[in-house]
Amino acid sequence: MLQRLAPGSIVLFGSRLNWKFVLDTVLVVESRTPYEVGLNDHELGVSDAFRLATLETLRRGTAAQLYRGVTYQDRSDDPFSFVPARPGEAPFSRPVIELPEHVTPELSQNFRATPASARQARSVWRDVVDQVQANGHDLAIHIEEPDIGSGEESTVSRPTGITSTCTPVRRSGESQCRPTRPC
Repeated sequence: MLQRLAPGSIVLFGSRLNWKFVLDTVLVVESRTPYEVGLNDHELGVSDAFRLATLETLRRGTAAQLYRGVTYQDRSDDPFSFVPARPGEAPFSRPVIELPEHVTPELSQNFRATPASARQARSVWRDVVDQVQANGHDLAIHIEEPDIGSGEESTVSRPTGITSTCTPVRRSGESQCRPTRPC
């Protein structure tokens, strides 16, 4: 099921904490690129940080999909991908999301797929945004990745301390984008 997500699909990445679902990332699918891990990674146009954290952890030859998310810049009036953030406050607690018909906190290492129309998906996304903001979080639409170099797999050093910046967006009524600042 996760190998063929359609554009507009919404994926909530998170984990279970105290029997509640806490949100890490919202991915709104823009496109999907099939590939085989280790065979054509260089053609995917991904960053060194993504390659190190994701591609290098997968078994070579595994069939996979690279999903790219809808960005705020592409469609600020439609659902877009984001991460919850509290600029200037690190670390911060992740927001609890309660959507019983779509999220099952009891699943600790699994997923739940709920078919939905485009209208229903937009409503779920809006509910997530409302809960994220009610928890005092902004919607971060850009986070700087650490510069890890571009050496071979064996020579790339793994970052130990990461300082990042993000671009938060507040969505109350009309969208406003604020300047980048430390997250």
